[in-house]
Amino acid sequence: MKSKELILAYSCIILTLSGCAFGRKIPYEKMQVNLSFSGTKSIALSVCDQREMVVDGSQKPDFVGYTRSGVGIAYPMGTESGKSFAQVLQETVARSFTNKGFSVVVISSTRQSSLADIIAKAEGAPFDRLVLFKINKMHSDFYAATIFFYDVVLEIYDSKGELLVSKNFQKEQNIGGSAWGTGKYQEYTPAYLQSELESWLNDKSVSEKL
Repeated sequence: MKSKELILAYSCIILTLSGCAFGRKIPYEKMQVNLSFSGTKSIALSVCDQREMVVDGSQKPDFVGYTRSGVGIAYPMGTESGKSFAQVLQETVARSFTNKGFSVVVISSTRQSSLADIIAKAEGAPFDRLVLFKINKMHSDFYAATIFFYDVVLEIYDSKGELLVSKNFQKEQNIGGSAWGTGKYQEYTPAYLQSELESWLNDKSVSEKL
C-alpha cells in the first residue's frame, strides 16, 4: 500500500511541476500592425525563418518559444493555428500593407530556402519593391519573467534587385510576468511583438523606401 501511495504522490508532484508547461499556444495570428504611411506600390513580401533550431530541425516551424515547468524544464510552444511562425508573420505584415493601399504578392519560403532562392523567385513576379525579412532569432522564454529575444534583418530591394536598405533589429527584453496562472502572457506577448513590428516598418529609413 505504501508503495502505491508513494507512486501516486510522486506522479501528482510531477504533474503539478510539469503540467503547466504542456499545450501552450501563443495567438500571434491576432496581431494588427498599423503603418504610419500609405502607398500604391506593388510589394513582393517574404519572411525567411533562419532560426537555428528550426533550420536544424530540432524545433518545428511553428515554434514561438519556451514555457518552463516549476523546476525550470523548458517545453516548446507553437502558434495557435499551427501555421509556421514565418507564415503568421508574413500574413500579418501583408495585411498591414494591404490596409494602407499597397498590393502584395507573397513569396513563400521553407526553412531550407536561401536568401538567393527567395530573391530569384521574387524576380518572377511583378513588383516595385521586394520586402525581405530574415529571422535569425525570435522566441520568448516564460518562467519567473517573460524574456523576448529577436534578431531580424529587414531588407528592401527595388524591381531590378538593387538593395535599397538593410536594417538589423536586435533585442533581448523582459516584457512581463511569468506564464503561470492567469494566461495573460497570451495577450501581452503578441502585443509586444506587434509593437516591435510596427517600429521596424515605420522606421524612417524603411518607410521612405516604400
